[in-house]
Amino acid sequence: MGAWGVKATESDYGLDLLALVEARYLRERNYERFSVGEVMVFLKEHIIEQIRHDNRGAPKKEIEFYVKMNFPGCYDQAVILMAELLVKYFERGKIFIDVYESGKEKPTRKKITNVIYTHDDLNGLLADLTTVLDPGRALYRSWESGDYFHEWQAHVQALCDSLKNQIDR
Repeated sequence: MGAWGVKATESDYGLDLLALVEARYLRERNYERFSVGEVMVFLKEHIIEQIRHDNRGAPKKEIEFYVKMNFPGCYDQAVILMAELLVKYFERGKIFIDVYESGKEKPTRKKITNVIYTHDDLNGLLADLTTVLDPGRALYRSWESGDYFHEWQAHVQALCDSLKNQIDR
């Protein structure tokens, strides 16, 4: 796992997912709206497709096995990323995304203020985020064996608390 901190936005995979959302979701909408439900469906579909692509040529049963084994850990990181973005939105009323464009040395900062979510979106995200803290999950176990487990665990719990506070409003 290429990470230099405990946040999804401090990991290679988290930033790859964010870049994907920027390039294939936000850019298509001219950075004018961000629907939590739509983005989560998009990320789920992408993760499954990526696992299938990475194992192309394997027998169907093997691909199903790879999806079953790898999807939860990848999806858990997507859930943490979404929670981080939403918590920033709750705090600031906007989400900032740095967009790297070909030929430019510095990124362009895009501001998204139209973030759409339902009560069900928040409840579903909170349920998924709570599951991330299950000791049986692969992502949990990968952090548990490292030096920054308690910091990661506290970060995920703080995200859960923030989402719960927003739901309770």
